[in-house]
Amino acid sequence: MDEYPSDQDYKAIVEEKYGRDKAQAFFRRHSHVLVHSGETEDLADLTRRMYIGYDRTNSLKEDVLEKDKRKKATAFIFESEADEEDLIQDLERNRGKGYQYNGNKDLEVQSVVNTDDGFEINLQYEDRSPSRRPLQNTQTRSITVSLTQTDEDGVWQGTQEYRYADEFNAASDFFDDWESKRLSERKPGIKRVNFNLETIPAEDSVEMFNKFLRDTPGDWRFEQVLELGIKQSGESAGVLEEEETEFEEEEEIEEELDEELRGITDAVFKGSSLRENQFVQDCLDSGFYFNSIRALFQDTESPDAIELELKFKQRPKVTFDLSIVEEYERRDDGYDPGNLGPEKRENTRESFRSSIVDLYGEYTDRTALMQDQYGDELTQFNGITENNIDQLHDLGIETPQDLYDADPETLVEEVVNIGKERAEDFTGESVGD
Repeated sequence: MDEYPSDQDYKAIVEEKYGRDKAQAFFRRHSHVLVHSGETEDLADLTRRMYIGYDRTNSLKEDVLEKDKRKKATAFIFESEADEEDLIQDLERNRGKGYQYNGNKDLEVQSVVNTDDGFEINLQYEDRSPSRRPLQNTQTRSITVSLTQTDEDGVWQGTQEYRYADEFNAASDFFDDWESKRLSERKPGIKRVNFNLETIPAEDSVEMFNKFLRDTPGDWRFEQVLELGIKQSGESAGVLEEEETEFEEEEEIEEELDEELRGITDAVFKGSSLRENQFVQDCLDSGFYFNSIRALFQDTESPDAIELELKFKQRPKVTFDLSIVEEYERRDDGYDPGNLGPEKRENTRESFRSSIVDLYGEYTDRTALMQDQYGDELTQFNGITENNIDQLHDLGIETPQDLYDADPETLVEEVVNIGKERAEDFTGESVGD
């Protein structure tokens, strides 16, 4: 480190590069300080007034610079009645015309590449997140989304790795705009369906987490539950975490929490269902369910070990993230900091992500999942709202093709807020004067 950072450097790191959740976890684990803040900016302001020390600052800097270690792996379902060749040609035509899928972000397709079992879409966009640091107001970023054919016609598994929320949001914006563009051109639609834990009964989600820990991929072996996120519908998530404490008055509750986590670890090791654990059963009886878990895994063929976190989210995006939050090297007396290396880190994320995708599919009704996310298909058209659906259904219009074939004058007369211009766009026919 050339010089000790200023307080503004700390603020910029936390607010723009590290984020609220990561910063809170960093201070809790490394400095035994719990910083509670609902906003990243508030936490950044507080951080620059704290004395962190040279070693901790250096550790923070290394973590920020080692971007690959902060990657999150996520997945989604992609559906379309169009075949793969049609989809690729559509993207290539738009790319040749310089079409922007989100004008605010200058979001464009840079390339489309065929793979052995699908295709990859490389996107480029401008991140215009506000910043108080010079020369950081706009950044050009690239992301890649992979679509892999499944055994079911018209269904792909989509995967993405990202570091920042805007990378995830850019991909979501791309699919939303691509869908609207195809509908306006009377082409078969597309759907990106994110994984939503709340569509799975609480009892099944517990069993899914149980299998995720027990049936680990490759040479990885589950060792210990370190953190468990619990949530009640409509409430904020809470965290049950194993953590050392120096405060005597907290010892009793810490011992209780440690015991619960040990009980969950033991339940997985014994091969019994987590639902048989009393604490888990009490959570279910009270209307709570698991929405995240952080656990220690050991490589049986090497000294490598990892803390891996699986987190299902509802806000601000509905999805799941899987990330490696810590890397270790096993010693006789415990664990030292380790480094998997880029290739093994990427393969490990991919194998664990595939595991949760497969498990999620066992407990999910995909049709119901799509209905939950998109509702009525007609609402995908610009200008049609939920308030119009009953009116359209009364006219016998239930599919995009029904809308294309409709009488434009009838749409104008019978459907609120559909004027002459929009009716002509939908049907391709003129409305008589």
